[in-house]
Parts: sequence; C-alpha cells; structure tokens
Amino acid sequence: LDDFLSDIYTTYDDSMSALPKDVDEFMEFIETYSSVFAIMRLQRLWILRCTVAVEEEMVGSQKALSRFDRIVKWMDSCLGKLQCFDSSTARLIDFWERSEDRPMNWHRLFLMKLALQDVLSQPNN
Repeated sequence: LDDFLSDIYTTYDDSMSALPKDVDEFMEFIETYSSVFAIMRLQRLWILRCTVAVEEEMVGSQKALSRFDRIVKWMDSCLGKLQCFDSSTARLIDFWERSEDRPMNWHRLFLMKLALQDVLSQPNN
C-alpha cells in the first residue's frame, strides 16, 4: 500500500489546490482509491480489535509487540497524510458543485469521500 498511497498524497500540487494535477487520471482512479480506503478502514478495525489481545496475551513477546507497534505507527502516519487529501477533495467537490464545466461521473467523488471519512473517523469498539 505504501507505493499506492504515495501516489494519493501527491495527487494535488499542494495542500491548498482545488484541482488535482491530472483530473482525467484522478477520475479514472476514484473507485480504486475508494477500495484502498475500505482496506485501510478494515486495518484500523483490526488494530482496534487486536490492541486488547496484544496488551494482554503478548506481554512477554517483545518481538510481536514491536511488530504491532510498527503497524500502528504506519497507520497513524498514513492517516495524517490522508487528512490533507481529504481537505483537497472537499475543495474539489465544492469547486465542481459551483462549476458548469465538471467531468462526467464527478458524483463518484462523494462515494470516495465517504470511504475516506470512514478511514479517518475513529472506529467503534
């Protein structure tokens, strides 16, 4: 996922840009982005469910605790970077809602945004 996520992080020229660098390519990948966000949401749920087990059952296993800690830190790093992508996507939706010149199927952005918000929101126990 790291390579794919690095592409997502660089979709917009900067954190204040309303339009992606390549609108056509961005629109082609919206469903793929949504799928990746769904996978990341599942990973967050897995982390949440495993946290208690890791703390209780693997106290003696430093190697397992270390691996789990690296997974949690990786996810936290991804979420921080996705916050910027989320803000840029919100600006893009706002821009296209007010524009007459928007791509066909631009409404798929709403579905992607929902998938992204699922990743960024705190999972429930």
